[in-house]
Amino acid sequence: MNDPCAPYYDEDTGLYHMFYQSNPNSTIWGNMTWGHAVSKDQVTWKDYPDALLPFHDKWDNLGVFSGFAMNNAIDGKHTVFYTGVTALPISWKKEYLFGEHVMYATTSNGGSTWHKGTKPLIKQPPKGMNVTGWRDPMPFHSQSLDKHFGFDATTGSNYLLVAGGIHNEGPRIFLYHSEDYLNWEYKGFLLAQEKNTKFSRYSANWGYNFETTIYREMKDEDGELHNVMLFAAEGDPNRYPMWATGTFGAAGSDSASSDSDEGLFTPLMVGVSDRSDWYANSIYTDKHGKDVMIGWITEDNNFVYTDKHGKDVMIGWITEDNNFAEGQPQGWDGVLSVPREVGITIVRDIYDADDHLVGQGDWIVSDTKNVSLADGSTLPSKDADDHLVGQGDWIVSDTKNVSLADGSTLPSKTIKTLKVRPLSDLKLLRNPKTLEVVSTVKLNGRSKALKSKGKSFEMVAQVANFERGTQVGFTVRHSKTSGEATTIVYDDKKKMVIIDRTKSSNAKCDVFMDNDVTPVDDPVWGHFYLYDVFESLADQDTASDSDASSVTGSDEDVDDDSDSLADSDSEADDSEADEGTYKVTRENLNFRLFVDVSTVEVFVNNRFALSARIYPCGEDSDGISLTASGKTTFEKLHKKTRNIANTA
Repeated sequence: MNDPCAPYYDEDTGLYHMFYQSNPNSTIWGNMTWGHAVSKDQVTWKDYPDALLPFHDKWDNLGVFSGFAMNNAIDGKHTVFYTGVTALPISWKKEYLFGEHVMYATTSNGGSTWHKGTKPLIKQPPKGMNVTGWRDPMPFHSQSLDKHFGFDATTGSNYLLVAGGIHNEGPRIFLYHSEDYLNWEYKGFLLAQEKNTKFSRYSANWGYNFETTIYREMKDEDGELHNVMLFAAEGDPNRYPMWATGTFGAAGSDSASSDSDEGLFTPLMVGVSDRSDWYANSIYTDKHGKDVMIGWITEDNNFVYTDKHGKDVMIGWITEDNNFAEGQPQGWDGVLSVPREVGITIVRDIYDADDHLVGQGDWIVSDTKNVSLADGSTLPSKDADDHLVGQGDWIVSDTKNVSLADGSTLPSKTIKTLKVRPLSDLKLLRNPKTLEVVSTVKLNGRSKALKSKGKSFEMVAQVANFERGTQVGFTVRHSKTSGEATTIVYDDKKKMVIIDRTKSSNAKCDVFMDNDVTPVDDPVWGHFYLYDVFESLADQDTASDSDASSVTGSDEDVDDDSDSLADSDSEADDSEADEGTYKVTRENLNFRLFVDVSTVEVFVNNRFALSARIYPCGEDSDGISLTASGKTTFEKLHKKTRNIANTA
């Protein structure tokens, strides 16, 4: 299996629908078909019959490629928009064969069966363009674009993205508009980037061709609306799931018109959703209003929908990474990731002494101010070692002064960046009988094994007061007998989260030995910066009492605390300068790990995600340890075994 496709929530039936590309007959790519599964809770899934098959229709006889869903669309029915394929091979490295078409299918029975349209909604890319690709149609509504173009949303204003690129120029996102979902007008490029370039050192390469592109309008906790794009960028040699927030051209401007080579969307911050085997993201909004994203984890590889709570949920594809050249002798290839809630998060009162938060990145600095310290001096609330200088995955949204105890002030900064964290509904997979709660553990350059073991489990941990410039984290799937171990650490010197796979597998499984194959053992890593922040002295006693009770509470309290740990972006207080004095401290390091036999997914402080495939062979490779290269305190550590997510 690969790309997750067209996830959506049906209010009438209370079911979530998830489609995915698959080859029903082989572990080798081909015969692209849409598999189908449904869920009542976004966690436990039941297989449905395949929804869309190739070979029987003129416009998709060679494959049903990726797409997205829209509720109450064509003829008022739930509709999936997909790519019908009539010519292969398709690759940005080859001459384009004009064999991709925007197709659709509707359901009249709650998604049990789907009926394809008889002809394409859009037959081919715009004339005269030497495209690298043109696929993965994504329908959406947009207040921002309606305002830009002067459209009246009350009369029917619908948009469609198609991902691709232009040979020798770079990746492109094609924008279309319709009032009825049937007749589409090309409006030009929504996003256009120069080939093989970067926005910043914190972003990945734009590559040559875009895939599985998503657009969302998300409000942060301050009520500010952000235009958010998520997309897969095909490059050479790597491909990346990326995200960006930005602005559109002035109302009435000719950017994104059909005769313009420039994109309407101007990025303000750009980042990477997951620097690993996670790819081809899809999204939906759940019934609570959360945006939920799911990706494909390959045997080395992302996707988003809205759940019934209104959360945007992102799901990705995680590929295999076992080095089998063709076919997978174990009988499967690729998995979908755990659902990830995405949005815009705010980190307040940062002390940015080295101006890291200057310029562009995968953040926005939204506020800076001076903060008064206990000794009477002041410091800027932004970033002590200037991490926030230059371009990155943040926006500095505010600067202001913060008062210290001696009456002096220092400038502080507030930033905005992408929120990514496991969907809270995943707690339904926890087995309460296998919960292990560990009170405060102090380490100094050593490891400590946990009593419980596991090959499939969830780990929640908070790390505080660890020595600067050191590594801190976990060892999982460990065995002294086989010598296997996978280490997951935050490296404070390198400012990275690293999954070290050097010893993940000894390759002494029959499936590897019979095929003379050794799994990939390269480390997987991503940039992550832990900030110095200004903490209100007045709140310290209250926070300490709360922390102590959360470790020793009941099972129900532990579950609540675990979720609150994941929701806590930093310990910084947002008081104004005249509401108290502050001290400079570091953010706590909040880990959330999901280990499931051969997959590892790591979440840190609600703004970082990383995944990897591992292939331990030892039957006893189930040990779990805490590790630290310097002085470290682990707090609020909870380990929980997970139940099965797929029941049939």
